Amino acid sequence: MSSDQYDAPPPRGQWALAWRRLKRDRVALGCGVFLVVLVFAVGPGAPLYERIVGHGPNDPFPYAVSVQLRPSGPLTVTWDAVILAVTLVAGAAIILLNLVADLVVLALDPTLARSSRRGLLRLAGRTA
Repeated sequence: MSSDQYDAPPPRGQWALAWRRLKRDRVALGCGVFLVVLVFAVGPGAPLYERIVGHGPNDPFPYAVSVQLRPSGPLTVTWDAVILAVTLVAGAAIILLNLVADLVVLALDPTLARSSRRGLLRLAGRTA
């Protein structure tokens, strides 16, 4: 046997050997992925989460309570007081306008007031 037959593989560096061993260890790779996700959640993920939920970790929001007046959970989306007030006023205005329109229709046609609910809905253009 000559020494020319069995050539030794080229020497590898310390980091190449470490990377080769790490690629074979699935638990270590899983822990590495977890650490990357954790660092993302702590760093740039926090402002993204704040934008999605609508409030930061230190913002007081008085409307974030449940029916039993206990604090809501961390994933609760809270409404700003102005948005909540505008929504409630708009809803009340729509209900009031529908009521006035129905009363005007009933006042203009007295026979309509005696008809059934289904006939009233049909005349108003709505489905029963």
